[in-house]
Amino acid sequence: MTDEQFHSLMTEVVRGRRALEALCVHIGVPRGGAARQGCEVGRVATDVELDGKYGDAKIVVDPRDWNGQSFKGARMSEAPPDFLDLLAVVLDGFADGELDAKKKRYKRDDAAKARGWARRKRAPANGSEEDFG
Repeated sequence: MTDEQFHSLMTEVVRGRRALEALCVHIGVPRGGAARQGCEVGRVATDVELDGKYGDAKIVVDPRDWNGQSFKGARMSEAPPDFLDLLAVVLDGFADGELDAKKKRYKRDDAAKARGWARRKRAPANGSEEDFG
């Protein structure tokens, strides 16, 4: 997959996540509570979360579609943004299959951290963020 194809794919993923979030708002799913059970797919962790005590989570799995070096056991801050994008999708998939609400929330939070670290790593030195959409 070329960089251009990957960027195009990620643009579509972000659009889909935004559509899901808009649907959640439209049907009245509140922030927090019920939203934590499924409508937080695509959430990006804030800088405050990333800089917090648990913000630089340990990577527990390499995504199946990742063809580069393994980052299993490393911290999210040590991985490249493309890896973190794939990791976020994998972690959201794990959360979808999780029955325990607490574990589901932790997996969603880790997916958000992966997206947050990817965003931070792609941001130019002046601090502005890149937006796929």
